[in-house]
Amino acid sequence: MWQILILVCALSGPCDKQSAHFSVRVPEPAPGLAMCGLVGQAYIAETGLVQADERVKILCTASGRRTTA
Repeated sequence: MWQILILVCALSGPCDKQSAHFSVRVPEPAPGLAMCGLVGQAYIAETGLVQADERVKILCTASGRRTTA
């Protein structure tokens, strides 16, 4: 299963967790990596939160995966 985090950023400049205007975590995980992008797109499209001068970045992370700093 894949957890989905959607970042909404300015059209220019970086688009990461620190520079995003806001982020949205999709409550239900996607069953596969390919589905992660599709589910993320559909989810944010239904909200109407993204403006014409913003871009979207979808981050997919495998559930249970541990990362270290």
